[in-house]
Amino acid sequence: MMSSFHQIFFEGNVLRRGFWLYVWEIMTPDSHCAYYVGRTGDKASGVCQSPFDRFSKHLGANLNNNALRRHMGKHNLLPESCSFRFHTFGPLLTDNELSHDEKCDVIAALEKSLADSMAKAGYDVLNRVHCQMPLNNKLWEQAREQFARAFPKLTTLWQDALGRES
Repeated sequence: MMSSFHQIFFEGNVLRRGFWLYVWEIMTPDSHCAYYVGRTGDKASGVCQSPFDRFSKHLGANLNNNALRRHMGKHNLLPESCSFRFHTFGPLLTDNELSHDEKCDVIAALEKSLADSMAKAGYDVLNRVHCQMPLNNKLWEQAREQFARAFPKLTTLWQDALGRES
């Protein structure tokens, strides 16, 4: 293997702990794009990590933290042969009176809606998110708008849905 030079650019804000949504955009060697949708914050730990922390662990060797690597393996994708782009939105619920567990439920519902919407819009989402918590429509609208900047088919999907409701 030949040595090569790489750059990784990020804004310092992604070092902040809190509740964040994120999407991994994965370009395979044959130029196919696949996606992984996730979030920071879980009930078991009682804390939220930063998106940067999740970013670094998703492709690591620790089986308890490397969900992206596991999902890629299920699809016969070798991370070392792919290119990645990481999109994140947050921190969310910073000025909210809800408990940590309640915030986890809100973010889990947003994560599910984002994953489901991306799949419905035609993006090849590697993971399915299972959540039955009610969706906070106000936060969902904010998140959808932000992620639609990178994934424009989300806007088309949303506009089509509005057209059918009229």
